[in-house]
Amino acid sequence: MGLTRILATRLSKFIKRYITRPFKDPVKTQEDFFWQLIRRNQKTIFGKRHNFSQIHSIKQFQKSCPISKYEDYEPYIKQIRAGNPHVLTTANQTYWGQTPGTSGMPKLIPIVNHMFKSVNLSILRMIISYIVEDPRNNSRFLDGKSCFLAAYPLLRYEGKLPVGYGTGLFSYHRGGTQIWKIFTKSRIYIPIHLYKIKDIEKRYYQLTKEVIHKDFRQFTGVPSVVTNTFEKIIENSSKFGVPAHKIRDIFPDYHFSIFGGIPPKFYEKKLETLIGSRIDYREHYSATEGVLGIQMQETPGFTPMVDANFFEFIPVKNPDERCILNEVKKNEEYYLCITSYNGFYAYNLDDVIKFTSEDPPIFVFVSRKGVVNLVDEKVSHDDILYTIDHTNQQFNTVLTDFSVVGLRNPDLHYLFILEFAPNFQPTSYSDYLGALDSFLQEANEVYRYFRKDIGILKSPVLWILETGSFNEVLNERIRQGAPREQTKIPHLTDDPKIRNEFENTVKSEIKM
Repeated sequence: MGLTRILATRLSKFIKRYITRPFKDPVKTQEDFFWQLIRRNQKTIFGKRHNFSQIHSIKQFQKSCPISKYEDYEPYIKQIRAGNPHVLTTANQTYWGQTPGTSGMPKLIPIVNHMFKSVNLSILRMIISYIVEDPRNNSRFLDGKSCFLAAYPLLRYEGKLPVGYGTGLFSYHRGGTQIWKIFTKSRIYIPIHLYKIKDIEKRYYQLTKEVIHKDFRQFTGVPSVVTNTFEKIIENSSKFGVPAHKIRDIFPDYHFSIFGGIPPKFYEKKLETLIGSRIDYREHYSATEGVLGIQMQETPGFTPMVDANFFEFIPVKNPDERCILNEVKKNEEYYLCITSYNGFYAYNLDDVIKFTSEDPPIFVFVSRKGVVNLVDEKVSHDDILYTIDHTNQQFNTVLTDFSVVGLRNPDLHYLFILEFAPNFQPTSYSDYLGALDSFLQEANEVYRYFRKDIGILKSPVLWILETGSFNEVLNERIRQGAPREQTKIPHLTDDPKIRNEFENTVKSEIKM
């Protein structure tokens, strides 16, 4: 048993009590955090326009600051990019975080130093909480190495500030003086240096070479990225004298993971098959805008990071209402809004959550409004409309209707279900499908990243339907009792039932 594990085993309960103090009275922590942000940012351009100096209650803040979307911040973002100081926050901005935008325009999110501290603290809280559950057994991974499969941290520069994806930036940042980093630095492997290898297969070959003879006991990342990496390590293992059928053959002591980005429940079975046994894992619920919640117990559910964001909750059943933490109700669904260090106020993330406990507050992620998220690409309706419109313009085609389904089996890919208007079909369905893929990459840079650079998202598939197929599916729903006025086929979904409804109406299936 190494020094790090000995210290963690003996001190974990004390450390947990210390680092989870804000959760003892989460409502008070929320109020303190709220007033800290409002007072600190009174003299910003945003603070002056919204009368922060005159705000003396949360209700006044809610009147002064309506629920916002990213589009509301675009004028402020332009000012920041132009070099103006103290536009949204007085905090020191160190990076730009990039997330998918609509119609090919990425969103830039200010990243400030406080956010890195929140990320580090959230991970420490999860790890320590896990160890406390069974100190001797759950601390075993500390005797080996950990692998963090992060995105590439640097895409470009905007002025003097680097731009990158959230997971890459938060893994790459070297700031902070946390003592725990001293004990873990030499044990954490973050293979971002391999992104300079453009050929994906060569990149995975090199990754396998660097990890295969080492004692890795913990992997962190997006579940789909982790599973894809495991497949490639197994595939390349025999080239390094370790012919393996399971990850357990290579890393026999691997037993713990931290997952984020997308719900890991979709990947549990595949992970178990690849690894050769079940492992323990904890979920990290975050976005480029901030750390939102962490799993601190064996059962599913997130504890809100009450000292990293001020939370507001919009009831799905009553969108005109704005609740704070002590007003939420168990088993009710809410849209999640945050006010955070980065200078976004009452910002609607369009995530739907549901509280499974009020005291202590614990919630689960339900869905993301209007997007499909197979591997953190967050493809939106606007992305799909951009893709469909530009492809139809290029081929002079007309659609009667369409539905795009994000599918996880047998691999991660998008299925385009299209019904063309008579006499307006493309001359080549293969070329049409290629254009759909290209325009979707143009519309959503993260889709392109996971499609081309990483290779986790596989080629899309095109279904050409018989004339009248959409009407037939709608009529069948109505025959089964669905109300005619509310019967709609979504243009974008991750529900595989949509695929099943159209299976018998497919005239041609086109693959790349």
